Amino acid sequence: MIQQLRAVVWPGVDHESRPWVGFATAVAGMAVITAYNGLVADEEPMFALYLLGIMTSALRYDARIATVAGVTAGAGWLALTAWTPITGSAGEFVMIAACTVLAHLLIRRAGALRLSSISDNLTGLLNRSHFEERLAFELLRAARYRRTVAVALLDLDAFKQVNDTLGHMAGDRVLLEVAQRLRASVRRTDLVARFGGDEFAVMLPETDGPDAEAKLNEIRVVIDRAIRIREGVEVTVTSSTGLAVALVDGGDTTSLLTVADQRLMTAKQSGRNRVVAAT
Repeated sequence: MIQQLRAVVWPGVDHESRPWVGFATAVAGMAVITAYNGLVADEEPMFALYLLGIMTSALRYDARIATVAGVTAGAGWLALTAWTPITGSAGEFVMIAACTVLAHLLIRRAGALRLSSISDNLTGLLNRSHFEERLAFELLRAARYRRTVAVALLDLDAFKQVNDTLGHMAGDRVLLEVAQRLRASVRRTDLVARFGGDEFAVMLPETDGPDAEAKLNEIRVVIDRAIRIREGVEVTVTSSTGLAVALVDGGDTTSLLTVADQRLMTAKQSGRNRVVAAT
């Protein structure tokens, strides 16, 4: 869960290939500080270096790493006060603990603020601007490693009728349910966003055209199920989808989304409730 959140909040960083690096560098950094203070124990040890090390570890935006740094700092200072001429005090351990808690809270707060700025207020999915940002990054990686990326634009058919007949609250309920079904239908590495109104976007990394089309048809069937609005009231909505694949249909965000949008229009014009992968 933490790795997923970090991948969304801080894109462009490989958070999973070497997760131990952050912890190792935090521990190593505190060990260096402890060694330095041990060498100058008879002179003037620099306790503030521990606090600086803890705050520096927070730049990795992982509260666990900051906690490990704080615990290591406390253990290092305790060892120095026990085995060297350095005289420690309870106040210094309180400062290490307070600095660790502060770093932890700042990371959590920064993550929450960032997440709120990239999410759609109603559905909780990514918003359009952040989706396009992530897509651009994924396309760069796809071009480098010659991998495919599938991008789809999905629009709910006749959604306006729901708002007109049942009200906007019912429309919001439909959007929420569709968002949940989309999120549950994709892989952990895929991205789903609300593009605006009743339009959604899906990115499927390392997925070719046929596989992406098959997945999107599965999603279409999942969406085309009754949605409970309130007691005794249900609606069913269908969806139309346009699919584009990098590098077949283009290699940049604008060209891929343009192709996907054109194919979405084709799906609408040819009867709706379908996926159009090529024209």
